[in-house]
Amino acid sequence: MLSAYESHRRALTRATAPVAVLVACLLAALLAGIVLVAGQQTRQADETNSRRVAEALKAEKIHLAQNTVDYATWEDVGQRVVKAGDKAWAEANLGLTLLKTFGIDLAFVIQPNGRTAYAFRDGFLTELPAEVIMGEGWSPLLDAARRAPVGQPVLGFLLADRKLAIAAASPLVLAEPGGEGPPPILVFAHRLQPRLLGELSHTYSLSNLEATASRPEGDSHLALKTIDNRTLGFINWHASSIGDDLLRVTLPIWFVLAVACTVTVILVRHQTDTAARLISIGDWRVRHDPLTELPNRILLLEHLDGLARDLIDTGRGFAVLYLDLDGFKTVNDTQGHDAGDQVLRFVAERIAALIGAEDLAVRLGGDEFCVVLGSGAGPARVQPMAEKLIQAIGEPMLLRNGAEVQVGATIGVAIAPVDGSSPRQLLHRADDALYHGKRIGKGRICFHRDLPLEGERSGRGFVPTPELGRSASGEAAL
Repeated sequence: MLSAYESHRRALTRATAPVAVLVACLLAALLAGIVLVAGQQTRQADETNSRRVAEALKAEKIHLAQNTVDYATWEDVGQRVVKAGDKAWAEANLGLTLLKTFGIDLAFVIQPNGRTAYAFRDGFLTELPAEVIMGEGWSPLLDAARRAPVGQPVLGFLLADRKLAIAAASPLVLAEPGGEGPPPILVFAHRLQPRLLGELSHTYSLSNLEATASRPEGDSHLALKTIDNRTLGFINWHASSIGDDLLRVTLPIWFVLAVACTVTVILVRHQTDTAARLISIGDWRVRHDPLTELPNRILLLEHLDGLARDLIDTGRGFAVLYLDLDGFKTVNDTQGHDAGDQVLRFVAERIAALIGAEDLAVRLGGDEFCVVLGSGAGPARVQPMAEKLIQAIGEPMLLRNGAEVQVGATIGVAIAPVDGSSPRQLLHRADDALYHGKRIGKGRICFHRDLPLEGERSGRGFVPTPELGRSASGEAAL
């Protein structure tokens, strides 16, 4: 069976636990909401940056395409570079001029047979053929350019010097077309080097753009594909930290709130334990005699109610022993009230030492006590127990002042169900038996069943209360 403190503590815990669970759920929901919003902000920022990168590359493609078309449709290029083979003019107009003016670092003129007529690299003429400088993505770009009409450039990503590059190719316009074959192809390319990426980062408010061949871990990226849809590499940039910034601001606040709530829950739990302890103490005081610390009349009636229900369910009887001290008034008058209190405590200790775990010893008030012998108690157990009680109570008592005193006891007995079954009926009949015993001679045991006929009894007819109680001998209660 749970102790009073434990039962009260559990009751209070059941009352406060839902609040603690609700607070924990709210904190968890708040944290989940913060993380969700931070993630949403980061995703939105990354989507915005992806659009900006795509726009930046598109603008670069348009710029490169326009320059390519301008030069491809400039008849002097076809006439002087292709027809006349004027290297000086080519170097002056297709070399450093393109690099310094438009940032175009690679330029090629490709003959219809695929041979490189001119190749400019970083503004200077080079003897290396285009297919050596250009890598993956070059052939599909040329094939598409050969099929394209004049003035409509073909754009795509490819590798140039093993680096990612944007290229535009367009058929050259010749003033005097020769033969029925396809025209030469003019190709301009711009490698995605740090300088170009830095300019794009600054112009489009992007963070640390870089071109890599492999997909990065962690950073945001955009795949670069050849004209035939093969992935060459990636443009990378640092992922947005907007969500991280939000977490850096809100998580400490959430943590402080969580700590505050945790401390509050701990304090509430402590207060719950304290309240349970105080309630159990108050409950104990309500049901116990403060002088002897024995149960009082309230607990007695509750205990008898339980035994009465058990009697109905199982048929097992129990006994009520009503005790009144003999000679207590004399000790109280001659030795003082403090001595009387000591005697009552001695008696309570001696009674409690004799009864069993299922029995109950009670102080009713004054010098009156009650002993309830548990389920199954009958005359065979009551008689020897009553004799032991009278013998133990009658032993001399040494008071704190050095005086030795002695009192006796008279006991009235009522046994359920023979003498009754309700708690008050049994108490009343045990009291009748006690009073009869006091009349015929103190220090004895009197069973209610042995009383004279009803008309010859002269019992008190009520169960004394602590306020009204007097001993059967007429001695005033403390």
